[in-house]
Amino acid sequence: MQLNVLLVDDENGIIQALRRMLRAEPYQLFEASDGEEALEIIQREDIHLMVTDYKMPHRDGISLCEEVRRLSPASYRLLLSGQVDYKALQQAWKDGVVHRFVAKPWDNYTLTMHIHEGLRQHALLQRLEQMQQAIVADQAMLLTDDNWIVRLANPALCRALDCRESDLLGVNLFSASLSTIAITLEAEVTRQLDAGQVWLGYFNLLNQNHDQVPSWMAISPLGKRYRLCALNLVNEHDLNHADPALAVSSYHNTNSRKDQSGTSNSESLVNADTTSLGAEETSIAPVAQLEFRALPVFNAQGGLVALESHQLGNYSKTEWDSWFSQLVNTWDTCFTETLNVIVDASGLAPSCTDHFLAALNNARQQIPIQCSVILDEDYLISDEPSAQAWQAQLQEHGCKRLISHFGRSFLNARQILNLPIDGISLAPEFLTNIQDAKTGAAGIRMLQKLHEHGVLIYARNIHQSEALAATHKANIDWLSGAVMSHELHLNQLHWYGPDSQLG
Repeated sequence: MQLNVLLVDDENGIIQALRRMLRAEPYQLFEASDGEEALEIIQREDIHLMVTDYKMPHRDGISLCEEVRRLSPASYRLLLSGQVDYKALQQAWKDGVVHRFVAKPWDNYTLTMHIHEGLRQHALLQRLEQMQQAIVADQAMLLTDDNWIVRLANPALCRALDCRESDLLGVNLFSASLSTIAITLEAEVTRQLDAGQVWLGYFNLLNQNHDQVPSWMAISPLGKRYRLCALNLVNEHDLNHADPALAVSSYHNTNSRKDQSGTSNSESLVNADTTSLGAEETSIAPVAQLEFRALPVFNAQGGLVALESHQLGNYSKTEWDSWFSQLVNTWDTCFTETLNVIVDASGLAPSCTDHFLAALNNARQQIPIQCSVILDEDYLISDEPSAQAWQAQLQEHGCKRLISHFGRSFLNARQILNLPIDGISLAPEFLTNIQDAKTGAAGIRMLQKLHEHGVLIYARNIHQSEALAATHKANIDWLSGAVMSHELHLNQLHWYGPDSQLG
């Protein structure tokens, strides 16, 4: 299928630079020097993606994107500019008017990656329109009511989450048992759906093993009472299915999204020969003390370097104290290295770290603990007093700060080097793109440049062996995901201790 890309800028030099960047791509390129000319093309041609400047005569880029959204809802809208009101841009992005912003001067690799991803998301938006007419069996999708309670889930989605449809029915899409999405996003998505708009954005679902399943989700209203949700799984794009690796599997006959610690039987496979394992479920003994979990994080050599908790904003001070108590006991018994804890605060308010930091201080009275916090770029560049106070609080507690979803964020590599941060957390699609034969080398060079400036690089949600191989090419520091380990109970961390015995 011919892919049509519209370039809009009042500076001819910018148009020509974009043309040179895209000359190897199989796109039909259209040009417009202002918003009015762009709208004429939108009404005449089937435009899959639009790259537009922000500051132009007669109509700015955000206003143009608003009108394009009305005329051609499935067209992906990418705003490109060196002069922009960041608050206005953030609001336009939250409202769904703009899908992506790239700052000038742009990095060719990052901009090309956003265009590739945007064309994929155009296909998702287009499929959603088609699915409003007919349900497609091989497209992962679900149906919720107007309170976000799951009412239907098709087989493709159940396969992606390794569950039965009955496990999902009656569960709130934004609940902690099914997704890691902040409650603020639920309110924003609801507002857009209530206004009759289609929402497109990044969405982390959770599978049976509590692993994050990153995806792009498009949500459309179906009348007043229902919402249709269609997904593109990030890790399935251009990748084979995951090879078997470390796994934790559970056998039970009750609802899998409830606490099964007292009733389920668990079998753990840890880098051992599995051919001798029996198939009978009844012979497997329950694992004791399964209250608290953490995700192991590894270095490129396979050594355990950190533990990530996904409970920020969920645990009380008492629960964090108990989590640290069990973790410290296990770590102090089995390891000699300094404990490093990672928490993800992206999408959360500054108050989300209050209980965690208080418990961290208590735990540091027993053993040394390093801490890294993953943050949205908003809080790192904001001059709001609350954001500044949060940064000061994290610095006071000696926490490293990592910017979330690099490769999807509004800031480019040059701008990130000027921020007061210690590292970056890669967007899952970044690893997919650096495997591309044509553009992958440029992405690797970008990461190497960040490395040279002392920026720590963390790749999360690695679920395929191909993606794991890509991390080694790019010399990434920290790695986590199901291809290496699922989230484990804290009393199982001794598996990775120097004195552990397997088999």
